[in-house]
Amino acid sequence: MSVQCIERDIIQQETTVTVSTLSDCSTQLTSTQTTYDTQYSQDKSDLSFNLAQCNNTDTSDEEELYDEDCVDITDNHNVTDRVNAEYCDNKYLVFDSQLQKLFKHCTSTDCNSAVSIIKRQLIGTMLIVKYTCANGHTNTWRSQPYMRHMPAGHLLLSAAILLSGSTYGQINKLCTILNLPIFSKSVFYRIQNTYLNPSVNEYWTMHQTAVLSVLSDTAVKLCGDARSDSPGFSAKYTSYTLMDLDTSLIVDQQLVCVTEPDVNSSVAMEKVAMSRSLEFLHSSGLKIHTLATDRHTGVRSFIKENYPEINHQFDVWHIEKNITKKLHKKALKREASELMPWIRHIANHLYWSAQTCNGDGELLREKWMSCIHHIANVHAWNGEKLVHCEHGEVDDNTCWLEIDSPAHLALKQVVLDKKLLKDIVQLSDFCHTGALEVYHSMLLKYAPKRLHFNYAGMQTRLQLAAIDHNYNVDRKVAKDKEGNPAVKQAYTKAKKHWILRNVYEGKQYTYIAEIMNNIIKRRLDLTIKMDDTSCNISLPVMKETIAVIEKPSMEEAKAKKYSRINN
Repeated sequence: MSVQCIERDIIQQETTVTVSTLSDCSTQLTSTQTTYDTQYSQDKSDLSFNLAQCNNTDTSDEEELYDEDCVDITDNHNVTDRVNAEYCDNKYLVFDSQLQKLFKHCTSTDCNSAVSIIKRQLIGTMLIVKYTCANGHTNTWRSQPYMRHMPAGHLLLSAAILLSGSTYGQINKLCTILNLPIFSKSVFYRIQNTYLNPSVNEYWTMHQTAVLSVLSDTAVKLCGDARSDSPGFSAKYTSYTLMDLDTSLIVDQQLVCVTEPDVNSSVAMEKVAMSRSLEFLHSSGLKIHTLATDRHTGVRSFIKENYPEINHQFDVWHIEKNITKKLHKKALKREASELMPWIRHIANHLYWSAQTCNGDGELLREKWMSCIHHIANVHAWNGEKLVHCEHGEVDDNTCWLEIDSPAHLALKQVVLDKKLLKDIVQLSDFCHTGALEVYHSMLLKYAPKRLHFNYAGMQTRLQLAAIDHNYNVDRKVAKDKEGNPAVKQAYTKAKKHWILRNVYEGKQYTYIAEIMNNIIKRRLDLTIKMDDTSCNISLPVMKETIAVIEKPSMEEAKAKKYSRINN
């Protein structure tokens, strides 16, 4: 059974509310656009309707509660209708000069007299217009509906910012350029903490339950790797991701902050995050046969001591990268420059050795060491499991190295390194974390390393990235006009040559409609109040800052301030 089918069963067990899909919204948008016309006259008006000159400007998100905004949350049909109305309703970018044309005449029945008084109020993204005609009729118009006390646009725009992987700062800058009103940063984070983070966390929990249910039948092969929010040894957050090697589905993700009590340094966060992830999967009943990681000393010692039954493998890409780096450093020296053309071949030889050893670690070690003979044009030697090269006639124009030449000795120092020969047997299953590295690259869309997020925000963005990946993991290769697999050319800076890459079908974001529905339903729930911390997701115990010394007072800081220019 697929993950989507199990998710569907879980949703049906939790609620009977019919979820509107994005296709429904697209259909409604198309039908509405066909009825749009230019019925409003184009004549000029003397009334100034500049938002910057509004009589009343209020950026708060609170407003009186209207009777029509009260929805019985226990009535699923009412909730569904309200969700459809708010989420699937079309939104437009309306210019101020066009908007003022709507308020020239009274809209009361049988009146149509000229409007004499207009009062405007701005509440974040919502504009309220109260106008009075010459006959004394007073009417009120709002640019968007309310969801309890809150303008609907505040909730929907905040959700769109987060679900699209954007940030409030980026959207605020966009709105500033367009002279488009937007709510304050504090309002966004209040909405995020109360409605967005819990809704995404609830959906990820349901999705993860479905994934684990699919994989629980047999022992799985996983790969894991850590990702820090900044390079070097100064990271504040580290997330550890475990991915199933057969399906490329992310099964778990743990976030650790350096200010947590059981973390003593940035380097130690990877081990802590990995241990929490394994403990969670073990408590969930998932059987792990193989786990492929990098050669982090803390990780390997933890697995050896606490999970000896797991077949711990190393990622072949990480080891190849380390070997290539060492060979390149040695080949930069003049006496060993002849080694440079062989580096790419040696890297390929490592992959071939791991792929063809059939799970035999000793055979893998001998195949790897055979490169020191082959590069010296020696294709037969004394060995236990391998005594000659397995290739046919060699037509490579690369110059052979002389035995015990400076270049050959430099090669032997790297290939025959004791630590490498000890670790290389853990490449026997030929596991690699390529798909996980691709996921970490995509993760930058949701959590770029140049931006800081609080713990809850970072966790939510990690969950969104994992959902995005899992929903699009099985995309098919696109077809060109002739029906052949579509490819494109790309230049690799590392290998310095052009390669062909497959072009895949576009991503699908059907899960966004479901999360948006949950967010709106959460807002309509009268038991959930804004800024009620009991409704937020639970956070681990952490220190307020990463500082190791107490923060001085402002007066003390000013007294110690020193400038080389002014002093």
